[in-house]
Amino acid sequence: QRGDPFMSAHRTRAVVALFFVGLFALAAAAAEPAAPLPRMIDLGAGKCIPCKKMAPILEEMKKDYAGVVDVVFLDVWKDPKAGKPYKIRLIPTQVFFDKAGKEVFRHEGFFSREEIEKVFLEKMGVNPIPPSQKAEEKKSSESLSPGSRDADLEHAKTDLRSPSDAVG
Repeated sequence: QRGDPFMSAHRTRAVVALFFVGLFALAAAAAEPAAPLPRMIDLGAGKCIPCKKMAPILEEMKKDYAGVVDVVFLDVWKDPKAGKPYKIRLIPTQVFFDKAGKEVFRHEGFFSREEIEKVFLEKMGVNPIPPSQKAEEKKSSESLSPGSRDADLEHAKTDLRSPSDAVG
């Protein structure tokens, strides 16, 4: 003989109710904003010489520190209003904020990755992250002597020629 159909239906409803409660709890947890990250804002311009020198450093750090530090670049020549809240005097200016949004450090002028990481560690409590693999490959190619680098570039040009150009 099978069990009481009333109790079976009651258990089924209870299981379904628990499923939906769990589902709604997961959705609510996913909707909560993530904890704020420490932030470094570099205020500069695309045509400023020190800003141009910092651009690849910032791009690399943005990738390397994703999810750890929010690295932001604001072009104050394209959008002058963007720099007003930071009361900058010259560009580039880097402004560092802790997780609570409090300014903890400010620097004017070019700032190397090593110097930025020192601020991350000392003022924001963020341990340095090794540069991306791409940067390591670039450094190793830069360590070649200028002559061998020129020879490599000439070789690359030769490789790009069509076979008929190379023969004649």
